[in-house]
Amino acid sequence: MLTIPIKIAKEDKAIMVELLESAKTYSVDFSNLDMLIGYEIYIEILSKLRASQHNDKSIRLSLIQVKVFFEFLTVYSKVGKYEMANAHLLYEHIRKEIYKKAVKINH
Repeated sequence: MLTIPIKIAKEDKAIMVELLESAKTYSVDFSNLDMLIGYEIYIEILSKLRASQHNDKSIRLSLIQVKVFFEFLTVYSKVGKYEMANAHLLYEHIRKEIYKKAVKINH
């Protein structure tokens, strides 16, 4: 499985964990497969952020998780100007990492 390393500062992780935990209060329709898959991805991302929230180590996300994380960065960027700048930097970093992985696969 292709994974993308994402280095996130612990300050950002703390805010992200708080945002994701607050979103967890929404109910999930377990008969809706798409919603269930989205919930599983959300739980995996939250778990990886929680596990490393006290350090600046990278987390590794699959491409599907990265797609959901990109959507989350939109929400994260609305917290404030600092978060907006960091969300943009993270987005660009992830995009470059995906490109590097794609080049490796093609050669």
